[in-house]
Amino acid sequence: MAQLTVLANFPFELKGLRAHHSSTSTRSPTFTFASASADILNMSPLFMMGVFTSLLFCGLSLDLGTLEFNRLKMQTAADAAALGAQVSHDQEDSNWVSNGQADAATDGYANAVSNVTVAVAEQPANGAYAGFYDAVQATVTKNVPTIFMGLANRSTVTVSSTSVSLETPCVYLTGAHSPAWTSYPLTLQSGSSVGRWGGSSMGCPVSFNKGVTMDSNSSLWENAFVSSGDSAGSSITGGVYHWPRFDAPTVTDPLSYLTQPAFSSCTVPNTSVSLVNTTRTLSPGTYCKALNFTGSTVTLQPGLYIICDGASWTNSTVSGTGVTLFFTQSGDGRYGQFIATRSTISLTAPTDASAGGTPTVLFWGDRNWVPTAAQDFQFLYGVGNVGDGIFYTTGTGIEFSANTFSGTHYLGFVTDNLLIVATSIQPMSNFTGVATGNPFRPRGGLVQ
Repeated sequence: MAQLTVLANFPFELKGLRAHHSSTSTRSPTFTFASASADILNMSPLFMMGVFTSLLFCGLSLDLGTLEFNRLKMQTAADAAALGAQVSHDQEDSNWVSNGQADAATDGYANAVSNVTVAVAEQPANGAYAGFYDAVQATVTKNVPTIFMGLANRSTVTVSSTSVSLETPCVYLTGAHSPAWTSYPLTLQSGSSVGRWGGSSMGCPVSFNKGVTMDSNSSLWENAFVSSGDSAGSSITGGVYHWPRFDAPTVTDPLSYLTQPAFSSCTVPNTSVSLVNTTRTLSPGTYCKALNFTGSTVTLQPGLYIICDGASWTNSTVSGTGVTLFFTQSGDGRYGQFIATRSTISLTAPTDASAGGTPTVLFWGDRNWVPTAAQDFQFLYGVGNVGDGIFYTTGTGIEFSANTFSGTHYLGFVTDNLLIVATSIQPMSNFTGVATGNPFRPRGGLVQ
């Protein structure tokens, strides 16, 4: 065995290294590798503990990194699920839950596969939006396997990520003029209803400022009613599904980004167009001095109709596709009123701007409207509409009396106030057939 020679005289034992003395006077001590190995073994407990601690730290860091990586990926999947489910709900697709789960699957987290659960539901149970019926919550949960945490009986760790998306209202009641005309932006009388009879999880939310009043024969059956006022500012009897949520943010005009049509000159000047007991097809243009029909059948060709000084439609049938009716004044300050009585209206708003109309907007009152009454747009005694469109009249209100009003795919309102008497209204928001999509889209989306 090789020997290590130390050039010194040691009359004693070095710590851990035993000297082997010779009989010579130089007494050069020697020791072997065998004795060095014994030294390492004497230090092994501390050495091994350090190695184990380092490995454990690295292993835990690896496990924690894996868990955080999964959590971040799961958050992306939860966002996709919440937003996808909310958009499907806006479109009144009864498969909105499974559609949200399918969106999570595109990000690698399919429900009930590989220890993954994707739960999608209305009305979050906790968080800032707990109890909101106009909120969709998606939670992605997965049991993630670990390596070193298994030493502490944690071979798997449950990781979850949650996201919330608000549904997009399709009824907005600003109530800006209501104090001068009526106490409530939303009024239901004589057995009226908003939404589907008996309640439904479908239907877009209704958002309004201040309060609502309804008699005992009327009902609120929409998915969600959201008011900026407090509960004391409302008078609610009759049937309700769901109970309104109060103290919400103030409602503002969600379509303010749209470019309003401008009056320039009259296509049909000076005299009103008054059709009596006739059948006529009209073309887009600017109609000054009102647009009146009595006992007539009128077809409106696609495009933009600028109507000054109001209109009166009585005992008539009015139809058309791709139509926007813009009501304004021609410089005389008289906006007039629109009053339809005992008439059938089958009008549908444009799906694009190719003919000059505004996509999704059917009736549009000038934003500078000076109201004559609380509701300058009136649909009375049997007037119904079977087409799609948004009624946009922020300067005045709309009255519906003794009607049934619904759309084929979408029916929305942006108005000062709604007076609904013996009328059923079913707001809808399926804008899938519109080239520009949901015009209210900026009001919905991910919030948490």
